[in-house]
Amino acid sequence: MQQLIEFFLVSFAAVTLSWTFRGRSGMMTIPLITAVYLLYKSPLSLLLLLIIVFANYFILSKSNFSQKIQIILCLTVTGGILLFAKIKLALSDGWVIPLGLSYYAFRNIHFALECYKGKIRQYTLLEYLSYNLFIPVMLVGPINQYQLFIKDWQRRRYDENNISYGLERILYGFTKITLIANYFISKKLTLQIESLHDQHLWVYTFSGLCIFVFNAYFQFAGYSDIAIGLSRLAGVRINENFNYPFFSVNMREFWTRYHMSLSQFCKDYVYTPIASYFRNPLLGVVLTMAIIGLWHELSWRYLVWGLIQFAGITYSGILPVGNSSFLKNISRLGTGLFYILSCVIISKTSLEEVLSIYKILFFLN
Repeated sequence: MQQLIEFFLVSFAAVTLSWTFRGRSGMMTIPLITAVYLLYKSPLSLLLLLIIVFANYFILSKSNFSQKIQIILCLTVTGGILLFAKIKLALSDGWVIPLGLSYYAFRNIHFALECYKGKIRQYTLLEYLSYNLFIPVMLVGPINQYQLFIKDWQRRRYDENNISYGLERILYGFTKITLIANYFISKKLTLQIESLHDQHLWVYTFSGLCIFVFNAYFQFAGYSDIAIGLSRLAGVRINENFNYPFFSVNMREFWTRYHMSLSQFCKDYVYTPIASYFRNPLLGVVLTMAIIGLWHELSWRYLVWGLIQFAGITYSGILPVGNSSFLKNISRLGTGLFYILSCVIISKTSLEEVLSIYKILFFLN
């Protein structure tokens, strides 16, 4: 919670100062404060970010390499740094992944691939740095797109509607994190189910799993609301990250509503090229969900979790819902239950613990 408050205060100060100064000076306030914040909180993260940005900028705009060589070099630099950090995290107990690395690495992969496809043609180093040093999305995303960001960044103007909407989204975010996740779910509900352990083991186990899933959801959704709100205060629109995923009628729809910026990134740069090149949509889906799983953590747990999501997506259309409200509600319940049960695999650290929970939930103990 302390990190959230600190992050919010620094971001709010950066946004406020950006409107205090006019013209280019005001616009540069946010990236400068972001750089200072990273230098204070995670100097390694700032160093890696600057290495990625300057390397990509030089490769894409200053080198004489062919486009294919350029994209290979950019992906090698950015992907290599991200992969090294993930492997070190998996192998070292004391290692903490540099702040925001997973998010700004994917932003830079997005930037390089959009340049390769010719959708980003003109940009300056200052604009590229501003895109990467935008503090509202630095902590936990979303993975915002360069084209949409720079359009608002270049044309931004003070708008009372943006201020009102931004403050509203920030309030929603803090409510989700502090009231729903931290107080109601983590504190009150956890205390309520403690007494069920001995007499009602199944209820205790399933309730604990629900607490794990929904606490994570409301925490993440709350952070996304705050990031969206702060961005709107700065005059920049960024893409939504959640759209009531637990109202989805199947897992295919669920992953268009849950962690939407990551899902869209993987759809654009993993699923579409693989499915098109190999003419095999199924291969595209399995690799997409495996990458989504491993992006969260480089471990067998998250790989298996990603493959479970693939299975859910693959069999999404097995039961047609039609226009029946009753069947839609049953499908929503089944989809939510499937996702909750899939999270057993990431709620524990050992295979033995995972199997013991599944035995309880499926009455096999």
